[in-house]
Amino acid sequence: MFQFLNIYNQCIYYTMHKIKIFGITYYCSLPSCLDEYLGITAIVIGLIGFFVQLGKTAKSLNVSSWSIYALILVGISEALFCIQGILKKSWSIAATRFCTFLGACLYIYFWVVATLKGKTK
Repeated sequence: MFQFLNIYNQCIYYTMHKIKIFGITYYCSLPSCLDEYLGITAIVIGLIGFFVQLGKTAKSLNVSSWSIYALILVGISEALFCIQGILKKSWSIAATRFCTFLGACLYIYFWVVATLKGKTK
C-alpha cells in the first residue's frame, strides 16, 4: 500500500508546478498557482475566524450546547486531515489542519473545565 502511495506521489509531483512562499515549496496544479494562493487566503481567513471564536469561548466558557463526542470527532478528523496534508506534501493543508486540531483540543479542554466548574448541563 505504501509503495503504491510512493509511486503515486512521484507521478503527481513530476507533473505539478512548484512555487516558493515564505521559503516553503508548494505544489500547484495550475501554472499560475492560483489554486495555492486561494487556498492560503482561505486558510488565513478561516484561522482568524476560528481563533476569534476560540478567544470568546475561553473568556465565557459557554459550551453548554456542545457535545463532547462531536468535539472529539472533530479533533480526530482534523488530525487525520493533517496527516493527509503531510502525505500529499501540501504544507498549507498540514499546517492549517494542525492548527485546527490544536483548536479542537482547546475546545475539549474548555468543555472539561466548564463541566468541572458546573457551567454545562
